Amino acid sequence: MKIIIAGATGNIGRKALEEALHHPDVTAVVALVRRELDVQHSKLQTLVKRDFSSYSEAELEKLKGAQSCIWALGGPLSPLEVHSTYPRAALSTFSTVLAPHTPTHKPFHFILLSGALIPRTENGVLSQVPVVKTFVERGRVEQEIEAYSAAHEDWQSIIVRPSVVVAKDSWPETL
Repeated sequence: MKIIIAGATGNIGRKALEEALHHPDVTAVVALVRRELDVQHSKLQTLVKRDFSSYSEAELEKLKGAQSCIWALGGPLSPLEVHSTYPRAALSTFSTVLAPHTPTHKPFHFILLSGALIPRTENGVLSQVPVVKTFVERGRVEQEIEAYSAAHEDWQSIIVRPSVVVAKDSWPETL
């Protein structure tokens, strides 16, 4: 199985990459990243991008044959485009170019890493505070991705909403 991992240089994306590279069912991994990886592996192909709002034909050619994508791009306070424009572009592109052509003819799996504090509704006056406004928009993106999944048999979405992420070896031993 070939998978895409967007954001493979971050805490969660990096761990997903490590697990994927060592999983026997994963035959190929395309890492969509904003900077070079310091990982070498026979299963790994790295695609460095600055702008995730569109994909060239050459980039799509590298992604063809993928059956799933783990979208872990950006941190909690990344700019709005990272959490709205970029995943929407992935949905639009991957759903039309990749999902209809999965090698197994099973649904394309899109796993969106979100956050525990992402609201699904607007919170009145608080929704005008810049960071809250970004969180509200992220909630809209989640809803759009889930709605697309519900309406299309060749697409399955999973929204992951961790509340805390602890980097390896950073948790105090006393706890």
